[in-house]
Amino acid sequence: MGNKVYFMGVGGIAMGNLAMMFHEMGYDVVGSDSALYPPMSNYLAKAAIRVHMPYSETNISSEKMNMVVVGNVIRATNPEAIWLMDNGGKIPYVSMAEAVKKFVIRDRKSLVVAGTHGKSTTAALLGWLLEKLGEDPTVFIGAIMRTWDRGYRLGNGDFAVLEGDEYDTAFFDKIPKFLHYSPFGTIITGIEFDHADIYRNIDEIRSAFEKFVALIPPNGIMVVFDKEPHRYRLAEICRGIVVTYGFGNDADWKLLEYSPHGGKSKCVIQKKGCGDFKIILNTMGKHNALNTLGVIALLDALGILQKCGFSRLQEALGSFPGLKRRQEVLFTNGQYVVIDDFAHHPTAVRETISAVRYHFPHQRIIAIFEPRTNTSKRKIFQEDYVRALSGADNVLLKTPPGYTDLPSQDRIDLNKLAADLDARGIPSHCFFDTDDLFQQIVKSKGEKVLLFMSNGAMDKLPWRVADYFKSLKD
Repeated sequence: MGNKVYFMGVGGIAMGNLAMMFHEMGYDVVGSDSALYPPMSNYLAKAAIRVHMPYSETNISSEKMNMVVVGNVIRATNPEAIWLMDNGGKIPYVSMAEAVKKFVIRDRKSLVVAGTHGKSTTAALLGWLLEKLGEDPTVFIGAIMRTWDRGYRLGNGDFAVLEGDEYDTAFFDKIPKFLHYSPFGTIITGIEFDHADIYRNIDEIRSAFEKFVALIPPNGIMVVFDKEPHRYRLAEICRGIVVTYGFGNDADWKLLEYSPHGGKSKCVIQKKGCGDFKIILNTMGKHNALNTLGVIALLDALGILQKCGFSRLQEALGSFPGLKRRQEVLFTNGQYVVIDDFAHHPTAVRETISAVRYHFPHQRIIAIFEPRTNTSKRKIFQEDYVRALSGADNVLLKTPPGYTDLPSQDRIDLNKLAADLDARGIPSHCFFDTDDLFQQIVKSKGEKVLLFMSNGAMDKLPWRVADYFKSLKD
């Protein structure tokens, strides 16, 4: 293959990371998107990757490409996709997942973190620990590691660590992305209903995970949360060894104790038949402690924990910087805390609020939530969000882009959500204007934690609020 690669939809976090990865591997990378926004716009500019905007047939026809990587944001009606199909066979094209398999995984042992929640943080932690323990892994995740300032790492070791998504791959490749990733080992954090735009029910999602687990070879490993109801069926399908982690007495790795320790967490864990181990984590919440336990279980099953020793593992855990937009503290001065988080599914929203409450027990928690995903915009989780947001002291709802594009009978009713929370004694308001929401946030008095939750940038509102409180400090 020649050297020039064109990325359609390069502004997405995963696609942008992959484009920069290709650039670092020595390819001449060009991209296109409808528009670019920070942080990815900054990263691509720093890497000197040219980006055509908006999408146009002339963008792609003017470049002499050797391969095109098509992101799953691209629809068959995209003018560049139409040109690519009309010129079928002249230029090789692949989905992002296919590119990952061919150029990132290659002959490495693929370790895939899958599940509805916690994929990015868990995969990042796994990659970080493998690096610190001397395994020199290649890592690819759909997020930004804080100290790496990117979501990938090129290594020369035996392992490739990937975040595995059950969402479909591309308009010409309608299978879950993780089915391309040839898993040698996996961590499955749990399976819930999501992606209502492509899955009709939980059974269809479980079927996707069954197909994924069936790919694990006989000498491979599946690590699975012990309270996942579908784990027994997955264990029947898996040809490799099965390791469980969680709270249960029968779990192979068990979380015995958890307690907050400032912005960190203290845990006591136990391997079945062995002694207890104390660890300190740089993350908040029991869900992150469980995710860490899953990583440790996989490292143990791979033989790496025995090779490096627990003290070295603890040192590596203590250096984990975390990801941007995952419980990221943008500002704190003792009176105000501004936290930005990616939570959007009801379970993630509930667990994030619970974690913040546990670590900031004496401060009011104001949850600012934007249901931005294709699923969260819909009525499916109307009542679930009432329960998920009830852990906050005050809830401010922001209408997402495209909110009114959905028919009223299909979309989540944010005014009703606010009213239902009010009825529970939790003052709540819905905002259609970001400036109005900003004014509401900054005018409230008293000590508080401002917890922003969205899988989008929220019109840069979290950073705008953080900057406001920084200006008061001055």
